[in-house]
Amino acid sequence: MKSNNDKRAGLAGLVLLVFVTVCLVGIYFGNQWFNQKYYIRLFDGDVVRYLDMPPYAERLSSADLEMIGVCDLNIGTSKDQISNFFKSMCNRYGYLCTTSEDGIQMEIRRNYSIKGEYETNRLKLRWTPVLPEKLKAVAAALTPKTDK
Repeated sequence: MKSNNDKRAGLAGLVLLVFVTVCLVGIYFGNQWFNQKYYIRLFDGDVVRYLDMPPYAERLSSADLEMIGVCDLNIGTSKDQISNFFKSMCNRYGYLCTTSEDGIQMEIRRNYSIKGEYETNRLKLRWTPVLPEKLKAVAAALTPKTDK
C-alpha cells in the first residue's frame, strides 16, 4: 500500500508541470505582444531587423502585414518629434535617414529602404521585404487579391 507522501509527491509534480507549462505559454505570448507593441520587424533574408516604435505611436495595421512591407502608425505627437526620433534611432543603428515635410526615408542597407509618408496624424511606412522561402507563402496569403 502506498503512503500519503507518495501521493502528495505525484500531485506536487503534476502541479509543478502545469505551472511551468502555463508560465512558458505566458512568456511566449507576452513576448509576441511586446514585440508587436514596441518594434517594427524588417525581414532581410534570414535576418530580422527591428525598428523601435516612436513614443506615443500606436500601430494601426496588423503586425503580420510587416511581411509584405506595410506598417501604419497613429503618431500621437508632431511630425517633427517623430522625424527626430527616427533620425536618432537611425544614427544609433547606423542607418541613413532623410526627412522632409511630407515624409521620411530610411536606408537600412543598399537597395533596402523604408519610405514613410505623413497623412494628417498617420505615418504610412512602406518597404519591400526580402523574405526567406518559408515565409514567402505566408506573405502571399496576406497580399490582397486583385480581380481583373
